Amino acid sequence: TATALALAISAFEISAAEEYDVIVVGAGAAGCPLAQTLSEGGLKTLLIERGGDPPSTSGNIADFANVLRSECVESFSSGGVVVSTGNCMGGATSFNQGIFIEETNGWFEENFPNA
Repeated sequence: TATALALAISAFEISAAEEYDVIVVGAGAAGCPLAQTLSEGGLKTLLIERGGDPPSTSGNIADFANVLRSECVESFSSGGVVVSTGNCMGGATSFNQGIFIEETNGWFEENFPNA
């Protein structure tokens, strides 16, 4: 069977006369499996993603900076916190950073004194 990525086509190749049972917007962690499940269930499904292919990496952490500078990643600040969104097949799971922020004990004691 063909993979979903192999079946992906450009939006410019879709006829305006085409009709679909379901249109799924966003080819991220939820959109891809949802579209596949619906299509396997017999529904004519269109999956729309505004981005292209995810950036390729060797899996080396040094490649990560290049991923963050790619077209796949759009970052913005929300209340001083930088949030990155994935604009490509696979969405943000294509570049999941797997990082966390650890606060000091003093920060918790100051902000949650009764905890």
